[in-house]
Amino acid sequence: MKGGYSISELVSVAVTVVNTIIRTINIILIKFIGYHTESSEITAIMVSIFVATFFNTAILLLLADADLTQNRFISWIPLRGPYPDLTENWYLNIAPSLIFTMLLNAVYLYIEFAIAFGTKALFRAMD
Repeated sequence: MKGGYSISELVSVAVTVVNTIIRTINIILIKFIGYHTESSEITAIMVSIFVATFFNTAILLLLADADLTQNRFISWIPLRGPYPDLTENWYLNIAPSLIFTMLLNAVYLYIEFAIAFGTKALFRAMD
């Protein structure tokens, strides 16, 4: 029981770290493109980060344990997980990691700001 909970928490942290890496890579690549205006660059960054984070967080976590054989529209996708639908067991086993991942993604902005501010203050003090 505790091992499964630890793995669930680890997956949530891993998804948040991967989202951060994807965010950083998107920003670097879009700045490398060189848009004519800053607003179009910021728009491209925000859209790409939203799509990547949404797919990585929402879609992949939902599909990881899905059984799509019972759905006739997408039964061609070879996913044979234990949950054919959003059952009580799905809510007990999968939903907590999804909620924890969303919580980490929501709080990470403030954590990143605190780290950047602390680093800046530390370098000022060292100067």
